[in-house]
Amino acid sequence: MTEAVKYYWQRLAPFIGVYIFFELIELGILLLTGAAQPAEGDIQESLLSFINENAACFLFTLIPYLLYLLVLPRDFHGGKWDRRVTLVLFSLFCLIHWLEELVEIVSGDSFRLLTRDFIMAPAAAWEDICQLPYCEWMAGILLVELIVTVYLLKNRLMPSAPVPHYLLRLVIPGISTGIGFMLMYQAHAMDELADVPELYDDGLFHIFKWIYDLTAVPDIAQIYALPCIYLSAALIVILALFLLVRQNFPRTQRFLKLPAYPSNLLPCLLLFLACVLLARLLSLGIYPLMDTTEARYGEMARKMVETNYWLQPQFEYGVPFWGKPPLSFWGSAATMLLCGINEFGARLAPYLATLGIGLCFLLWPFKSNRKEQSVACIVVLFTSAMGFVSAGAVMTDAFLAFGTTLTMISFYRAMTDESPSRLWGYLFFLGLAIGLLSKGPLAIVVCGIPVFFWVLWQKQWLQLWKRLPWICGTLLMLLLTVPWYVAAEQATPGFLRYFIIGEHIERFLVKGWAGDLYGKGHSRAIGTIWLYGIEMFLPWVLLVPFLLRRNMKGICKPENAFLWCWALSTPVFFTMARNILPAYILPAVPAFCILLVRRLWTLRELEGRDYRQFLFAALPVICIIGLFGIGKGFDHVQYRCQRDLLQHWDQHSPLYYSDDKVPYSAQYYSAGRAEILTKEVAQLRHGEYLVLHRKQYHLITHPDAWQLVAEDGSWRLYRKR
Repeated sequence: MTEAVKYYWQRLAPFIGVYIFFELIELGILLLTGAAQPAEGDIQESLLSFINENAACFLFTLIPYLLYLLVLPRDFHGGKWDRRVTLVLFSLFCLIHWLEELVEIVSGDSFRLLTRDFIMAPAAAWEDICQLPYCEWMAGILLVELIVTVYLLKNRLMPSAPVPHYLLRLVIPGISTGIGFMLMYQAHAMDELADVPELYDDGLFHIFKWIYDLTAVPDIAQIYALPCIYLSAALIVILALFLLVRQNFPRTQRFLKLPAYPSNLLPCLLLFLACVLLARLLSLGIYPLMDTTEARYGEMARKMVETNYWLQPQFEYGVPFWGKPPLSFWGSAATMLLCGINEFGARLAPYLATLGIGLCFLLWPFKSNRKEQSVACIVVLFTSAMGFVSAGAVMTDAFLAFGTTLTMISFYRAMTDESPSRLWGYLFFLGLAIGLLSKGPLAIVVCGIPVFFWVLWQKQWLQLWKRLPWICGTLLMLLLTVPWYVAAEQATPGFLRYFIIGEHIERFLVKGWAGDLYGKGHSRAIGTIWLYGIEMFLPWVLLVPFLLRRNMKGICKPENAFLWCWALSTPVFFTMARNILPAYILPAVPAFCILLVRRLWTLRELEGRDYRQFLFAALPVICIIGLFGIGKGFDHVQYRCQRDLLQHWDQHSPLYYSDDKVPYSAQYYSAGRAEILTKEVAQLRHGEYLVLHRKQYHLITHPDAWQLVAEDGSWRLYRKR
């Protein structure tokens, strides 16, 4: 234990020193300018608030580094890549905190406001930042300070103490998170005690709270605080008892050894995977379908079941939906027929599609430990942020990714197997057909780009022609897809023009595309897809630097070249796109899963037992899910959904929404009976229900004539007396 304390002290001392140094600089400047004087009688409360907020802020900005130390394989600690990654994380830590202090010094108490504005409107916020006093030299000071700090402390970032056991490295982030949430929980109460000056009002701390408020879980601190605190206390007690018994009862040494890695990895992988899959399956029906995507697609699948019209999804009764092909809607409608019209039935189809992506890993020709590596790829997929979300969200992307994954793996097998089966060629075209029926021609683009560049790179043009059944395979693909496209155009003329040109060209190239018939474009800055890629591949993205370690020399080998072409083609293709969503990165995720697992299995430093440690990169995800459930997170979630409100509707009286359109979740949970109000509010009859948004409360001019039945967030449900 002493060695573990020494290890963490050596690792964290530079971070602690820099943080205290920055706070002292701000303190000195604000005391000299007289901006740090608390109100009369509030000195004690202000100091307590200052300690709480700064300690919580420090812990939350340090937790990513602690998680990095958790997932870092033992033999990498202290190595060249560990030094590089630690230096980058340390530089970012210094940059963020020094920037906060500088902005607070020159702008007063507006750091969090400027940051919020910068997130929402970067161009306008940048103009405000440039108008700050001393802005000309602020950037220079920031750069010089960063260089000096990193230069002075870079040699102190690596420890000389031995690396602690993985269980100890798992305990430390848990305890730190618990303390952080405890301090945040206490800070909420202290905020009401005293009106404190900027000095005691940490900007980064309030940024954390503001980000929490942006999510669908505004009470996230309350949800996680008590479970994290109890878990941390339990870990501390267990660790203390363990060390106490071990130190005072020497004869128990052999019984109190920390558990070693399992000798047989495959059963552990299968057990771990079974737990993840079962947990995700059981969670499908716990939370409602949320606006807008989930509820919209779920309602279209429900309409298919109700109307028994399966040719096209219906945006409204009798109005076709031209935005997507029908395969994912067919899937959700089919599972609704099997499991009922409910959340579980709607989400089971994308869950099975994501599971299909995982099963495709079993087809990849791993050169060693094939079963272990295939199962490990499925573990990585389902415990990544994108894989976990796609397995329980009513979207089309899981079906697209299933088709593209099948296509890419089948293509590689057809091109590289010594005596390839004709089956691989037909599976290649089958995957394209799945993609064409899931999201359209985008599937051909997503698969065609990496195939083209890999064949060009490896000069395999002749093999490309010989190994794939181009004539029969293309006929198979067309036979499976063209009949639906022709039938859809005949049933609703204009479909092909809108779907091909609008959805596949104008949507991605025209900022704020106004031609969208079904909503607003998701306008984002150019290159946002790369940020989505980093976010959606957490926590495994922490290991990507080690994926590159000494791997560039072998990148020209056919297998490596193919996987990199596959992994990078999707983000490169969407780099210039403005109307994008995080789920667009999903077709590239399987390639990164294979790259990561192959790399971990081939590293010489990890030929022994230590490579199994990569499993623990998924533990933060599992812990977050578990703590969310223990903290009764589903009771606190503020859904973008009408389910709870409509539970107070009697299910048979007329239901009206006084808005431009009925929310998709209201259409789903009212079984299509909710209508737009087309007459005056006063003309509604006795017993009829009306739902109003906050901005429409003024329409109730005679409160005595209405009964307020329920209120949920910004919505109210009224019943005419």
